[in-house]
Amino acid sequence: MRNWMVLGVLALFFGAVTASASIPGNIEERSNNGLRHVCIDNEPGDVDYIICDEQLDDVAQQPYTGSECAAEGLPAVCELDFVPKVKVKGTVTIIYDENPKDAGDNEVDEQTGLLLKLKVNKKQVRLYDLFDDSKLGNWNRPGHEAGLLAGGIQFTNSAMTAFQFSNGNLFDLGQKIISIVDPAFPGKDLSETLPVVTFMEKLQDDDASGDDPTASATTWKITLEFVRVRD
Repeated sequence: MRNWMVLGVLALFFGAVTASASIPGNIEERSNNGLRHVCIDNEPGDVDYIICDEQLDDVAQQPYTGSECAAEGLPAVCELDFVPKVKVKGTVTIIYDENPKDAGDNEVDEQTGLLLKLKVNKKQVRLYDLFDDSKLGNWNRPGHEAGLLAGGIQFTNSAMTAFQFSNGNLFDLGQKIISIVDPAFPGKDLSETLPVVTFMEKLQDDDASGDDPTASATTWKITLEFVRVRD
């Protein structure tokens, strides 16, 4: 079983990091969004490739029990079903403006921007996106918590396995990432996966909060891996 001591996504951003720069999200959201869990992260067709289905109290939002694993003499532990040997490194810059204005100099709702730079086949790919509000996927809200820009993102479980993945308003970005990365790994099928941030480390922090009229930004070094989704 992998020992993830990482990010915090977009921790899609990580490495061995402290809790003050760690991965947001939680086990319940991972289950709700259909990330496949297995007893041992082998490949489909292997003898020990056993998919976890049973969850505590038969409630879909709860952690997996590992009963299928125990029945086969394996540890009763379920882990994410990563596609092996597919990792993409890069940086993500998240820009947050708590008091943006329209062309008439009127204040409007907070807004967030994202610049993602990925290294794919030794070439750099840039992706950009804009969001109303400050909620990105299952991340903490940088505008309402110590959170992202202050480096205060916290793991929501002691095992530090609550990865950030491309759900909610990050889903379309995740699909774009897959369309770029999949052709770069012949023999691997990423069509039924979601990108997951498994490493995140802060590189730069530019704080423009309070009375400063400009936006704040934080840049993170990240590693993306890809997890199969449930049928």
